[in-house]
Amino acid sequence: MKTGHFIWLTLLFIFSYIPSNAQINTFYDEHYQTRIPEYTFKNEKDIDRYFDELVGDSYMAGYTKTYTRITKSKKDLLYILAYGEQDCFFLFYYDKYEENYTLVTTSYFNNFYLSPRFHTITYTETSCCGESPLMGNVVLELNEEGATVKENYAIANLDIPESDIQYSELIQNTSWGIVQNEAYNLRIYPSVENKYPDSDDFYNYFSDNLFGKLKKNSKIKILGERYSEERKWYYVEVESQQLSTNYTQHAIHNESQNIRGWVSSNFITVL
Repeated sequence: MKTGHFIWLTLLFIFSYIPSNAQINTFYDEHYQTRIPEYTFKNEKDIDRYFDELVGDSYMAGYTKTYTRITKSKKDLLYILAYGEQDCFFLFYYDKYEENYTLVTTSYFNNFYLSPRFHTITYTETSCCGESPLMGNVVLELNEEGATVKENYAIANLDIPESDIQYSELIQNTSWGIVQNEAYNLRIYPSVENKYPDSDDFYNYFSDNLFGKLKKNSKIKILGERYSEERKWYYVEVESQQLSTNYTQHAIHNESQNIRGWVSSNFITVL
């Protein structure tokens, strides 16, 4: 059984005994289609008690707790549960009117940053034990109601520097483009060649420097540009459903995750 599935089966088992009428607004619910039963905690000690029970499982390494103030009217509690190569975070809001804590959002992560000033949680996702050649990047914007997905995209988790966008190559204002040809190549790095056919197992997961092939008339977000091999390349973000052939569909970290990669500008109309 995969590590992530084991964790969530454990969580579902524990939280299934917690009665509540609260509505949970979680990133996990929206993108992984698995719902933690609705529940409430009257006070902080109630939350601690359940996390103590969870950590009592020999597979769990422990948890940490942070007090924050993301919203003006709600006291916030952030729990981070340590587990092997991946950790999990749980953000709770305290509603002074309802007089209870409610889970707002939860997810796995590798790198994590909480910004009370900008009301955001930023984190990255990579699969446990090297199961995915993609790294997920997520930014959640927090508000009084819960969490809104502000950014959610994946990039190649490969040792190929050419695939990375440089700061100087980013365009000042994001623009949009339309794909003119059917089955247009979305590439890992800006080249029509397959320069690293034997680089590592992750690279061989893909097909000839391709994330996939874009459908004609797909609208793509243009984030940067580079001149390489006597042609102009765009660094773009695309929705996964825009790919007619998708070599990444089993490697992304949630269903709504977009892909960032490179396309030749030859058959792109900039809006």
